[in-house]
Amino acid sequence: MFMKLLIVACLAVAVFGRHTFNEEDRNRFKDAFKKTCIKNGAEDKAPQAQAALDTFVDCIKAQIDPDTVKSEIEAARPQGAVDEVFKKYCDKKPAFKSCMTGLFDGVYPCLSADVRGHYGSDINATDRFLNFICHNDGERIALFIAEDGVSCFNEKEKEIVTCVENLRKDVDAEEKVRHMSIDSFCNRLTAMASCTVNALENCSSPTPSNMAESLFKYVKNSTPCKKSEE
Repeated sequence: MFMKLLIVACLAVAVFGRHTFNEEDRNRFKDAFKKTCIKNGAEDKAPQAQAALDTFVDCIKAQIDPDTVKSEIEAARPQGAVDEVFKKYCDKKPAFKSCMTGLFDGVYPCLSADVRGHYGSDINATDRFLNFICHNDGERIALFIAEDGVSCFNEKEKEIVTCVENLRKDVDAEEKVRHMSIDSFCNRLTAMASCTVNALENCSSPTPSNMAESLFKYVKNSTPCKKSEE
């Protein structure tokens, strides 16, 4: 599960945090996917995994474009219809889930057998993420934007990327990933969450950091980390 959540975390930052995913980004991730396939004796599956990355990025971009959303929100504000914009995108939850499932299905054959065994829990985590964001037709998104959440994330982009990079330290070696204990994994995930929240706490509004902290806790409850803390 660690490798898959790592992939998703990195892609989420690239696609949503940075608003762009250029050719250099794609090639970097494709190279990482190929190396993972080779390490697991599945080099023949590398093209499939790399194609899944392209499909995932294009799938997400087909559903949402940050600049378009911003324009729609600005146009809806005078009429007090911002909630309709959020509902429009939250109604696309099945499409967003399909994008994520396609990524998992493409990358899974390149992962070790013990890691592939967590497919169900990863899909569940995806559901929980989408449900959290779209609670009550997106009221959390409305609050996030109203409190300058987007500006906060843009301001702290480099720090958040560093938090994600710290998560992946020393995990390039397949054996380290394969034998990583659940406690070690959960400690890394908790450290990344704390790092991200701490970065956002320096913004003018406490809403972005509070929302990020709540999101991490909500999604973590669908992973084995919940049991490790009980």
